[in-house]
Amino acid sequence: MPLYHDMGLVGYHLSPIFGCFSQYHIDPMDFIKRPFIWLDIIDKCKITINGCPNFGQALLLRHLKRNKTITWDLSSLKAITNGAEPISVRIMNEFIDNVKPHKFRPEAMMPVYGMAESTLAITFSELLHQPVVVPFRRKDLNFNLKAVRADHIDSSAQLIPSVGKALNNIQYRIVNDEDQPIKESNIGHIQIKGPCVTSGYYNNPEVTQKAFCGDWLRTGDQGFVFEGNLYITGRYKDIIFIHGKNFYAHDLEHVAQSVDDVSFGKAFIGGIFDETKGHDKVLLFLVGSVTQETMATFNKIRNLFLETLGISIDVFIPIRSNHIPKTSSGKIQRYKLISAYMRGEFDDVINEIRQLQEKSS
Repeated sequence: MPLYHDMGLVGYHLSPIFGCFSQYHIDPMDFIKRPFIWLDIIDKCKITINGCPNFGQALLLRHLKRNKTITWDLSSLKAITNGAEPISVRIMNEFIDNVKPHKFRPEAMMPVYGMAESTLAITFSELLHQPVVVPFRRKDLNFNLKAVRADHIDSSAQLIPSVGKALNNIQYRIVNDEDQPIKESNIGHIQIKGPCVTSGYYNNPEVTQKAFCGDWLRTGDQGFVFEGNLYITGRYKDIIFIHGKNFYAHDLEHVAQSVDDVSFGKAFIGGIFDETKGHDKVLLFLVGSVTQETMATFNKIRNLFLETLGISIDVFIPIRSNHIPKTSSGKIQRYKLISAYMRGEFDDVINEIRQLQEKSS
């Protein structure tokens, strides 16, 4: 995490200073160019606490699969905090499986939840315990806004990792659209309060007023409590509403990644309300160019969505990887992609796709 991001600055610079611990830093660009430098330093310096979101884990996985001759000793690790973006269970499990041969303990993987407005941390999973991942019935999550454990794991189940319990001096609650607390297992808006939570946004009283419900800060995230732990379902602004059901963009992206040709960070989903249809129009942004191969991958994703979710993809947009807007922590800024679509910036490539489809038919 770069030091201009709150997880890097507060979690991995100021906290070690306060605790009088040694800290080691790698320039993010050096890590991107040479991902193994991360494991080299863990091995050499016997690092105990570390942090890495989906993006970094996926990057390392690609390099590990191409080079299996190097070995490391990762037994010193007590915790790799995994947060900053919706946690991909598939990437997390693949990462654990691939670094196990290097003396990595699965219980060192620690899903967490936090935000800058809470001076970083809100909930942590229990230290030195394997991540808790629960299969939930997708229909109940999307249609009934309720978490119901699935009897078995199949294509209809959604795996969601627990992000644990609240840390000291911070509280959270789950509320409905009227800011009223709701019962456990019901999906709602996450609100937080405590001495570590901001009192407002600098020189912006209007936004500050909208952000609070009394002493409670509206996080903009949705989630639920299940068996005492917090589970995050996604950002409220990333909900796509179709046929009376709520779908989260990152969950649909995880479904798309189950297609063999689609790796992590190559497919992005957005929604925009279509007045003629009365529900959201689904946009699929896929890294690639206008080719038959890209069209074949799109068709696989489209058919998968229809068969498993009953969702039709309305617009397909090939995009270059360097044109994908991201935050400093690597989170995709879907709203910028959607805004660019609404401004007509993708009209040319969409027309190319239509022409290619016409030729094929």
